Amino acid sequence: MVAPAFGDDRDEAWVQAYRQTYHYSGPMPSEEEYIAAWRKGCHAYGHDVEDAKREAYRRAAADNGQIWESLTEEDTNLHLYLVLQQRYISPYFDRLRAQTVSAPALLASLSWPEAIDPY
Repeated sequence: MVAPAFGDDRDEAWVQAYRQTYHYSGPMPSEEEYIAAWRKGCHAYGHDVEDAKREAYRRAAADNGQIWESLTEEDTNLHLYLVLQQRYISPYFDRLRAQTVSAPALLASLSWPEAIDPY
């Protein structure tokens, strides 16, 4: 989700920043380089998440860019992407609901060894 578009030249700064950040036209990194960069950007991770990242990497490597060739204009034109987001996602923000648990309630529900006091 990104900030709403202005619909004029002011959007170009965001589009340029997006293209610089998500610039994938260079050579694909090795699997280990990809995982190392991902770990560097993570605060916490586990083997299950790393296994999923490795699987996703291998699928992408086997794809040889075919997925990019099959994308629609709405998927590749950033200006259209922003417009579609504003039309089909942003109007429904007020309807989003999620059940949450407060941190103290969550901590109280966990089993703690005698030597550890979560409070």
